[in-house]
Amino acid sequence: MRILRGLYYVKTLEEFKLKRSIDTLRLISLGMDKVGIDWYFGLYTALRLNGVTHEYFPTIFVLSDVIYRPRPININGENVKFIKLKKSLFGFGVIEKRE
Repeated sequence: MRILRGLYYVKTLEEFKLKRSIDTLRLISLGMDKVGIDWYFGLYTALRLNGVTHEYFPTIFVLSDVIYRPRPININGENVKFIKLKKSLFGFGVIEKRE
């Protein structure tokens, strides 16, 4: 299953047997973490993910400082729109805890 150009997800044997698929949001987050760039889900997607809105937005928005696609792409049967923002808009307000 294609996530991004040159980045694919291979289903496990269990997923083939049970005819199940990994959640699209989880699939995107695994792919973006693998690429190693700054990113986060857009506002509408975050509201949908947390169950805060009663409206349904069929497009998943991903904000990034590197990846931009002019049209939504299809990942796991859902439309995903990549929006590019300036590098200065990433990283502020994030506190990393040391364990």
